Amino acid sequence: EIILTINKYFSDHYSERFSIPLMSSNTGISLVRIETAFDTYKGKTAMQALLEYRLNRLCDLMAENPSGEIHSQIQWCGLEEFANTNDAFIAHFGIDIVEFHR
Repeated sequence: EIILTINKYFSDHYSERFSIPLMSSNTGISLVRIETAFDTYKGKTAMQALLEYRLNRLCDLMAENPSGEIHSQIQWCGLEEFANTNDAFIAHFGIDIVEFHR
């Protein structure tokens, strides 16, 4: 149930910049319970799960709107600067953002 609640929060708020402690406060689920649930059921931290969610949304957005500006799409997905996002994108998908965007 915790994972479902947090995934819903990710879905509703992924384009916003927020911290996991803020999400904990907004959902009324303790940070310890969130992190324990993600570690137990997903094998990752909540922050890692959020990053993956945002990267997947970025991938979807670029596929839906290939003529869109990459930096704007990155920001729309709540991600930070290009270099860090590109490193995470490569680690997650095995391809550079610019190559994928072509």
